[in-house]
Amino acid sequence: MYVAISYTYIYNLQPHHFQEHDESNNCITAYGQCVLSPVNLDGVMFALNYTLDLVSRYPSVTSFMMDNALWQSAKMPPHLPSGFSTSAQIAFKAYIRQRLGNCTKQYLGIPEDLVKAPLLTNRSVSNPSPLFGLWKVWRSRAYAKAVSMFRSTLHIYNISLVANTVFWPNSWQNGCSDLLQHVDAFLSESHFNEASIF
Repeated sequence: MYVAISYTYIYNLQPHHFQEHDESNNCITAYGQCVLSPVNLDGVMFALNYTLDLVSRYPSVTSFMMDNALWQSAKMPPHLPSGFSTSAQIAFKAYIRQRLGNCTKQYLGIPEDLVKAPLLTNRSVSNPSPLFGLWKVWRSRAYAKAVSMFRSTLHIYNISLVANTVFWPNSWQNGCSDLLQHVDAFLSESHFNEASIF
């Protein structure tokens, strides 16, 4: 069975707060629809329930492929990455609080109440915000958490093989480097310089 977590938009009926955005607050789209945020628990449950409904209709299905379990980027130049929705900002701030406690200013030079996803416009990736490295790690771990939830739930429903298919798994923009341990197989659709299976 084939499903894409972030593309489970069901004719754009999902609420606005389920959607993911770039730093300009533009909705990130795929196939003409806004994609779901992997850090909005309601949105992830919306996608998971949609998937479980499909699984219940086809009880002989034993394998499941998730397509493009990654942070999507804006389709228009400058192709900014996603991770700036309200849900993402709240989750990133909580991650920083969990990692640094009340020492955010001491370690990063930024007061805790001003922590937010680092803007990339007008900043070089080679000269990033002090939060940039932590933001990249958080994005990867956050998507891995969503995929892990899918996998563990699908295993309960006798889906024995959960695979992920993605372009450029090592790209920081995709934020999916932590997914490998949360799937049973990893396939690459890339036509570039990667092996076709990891």
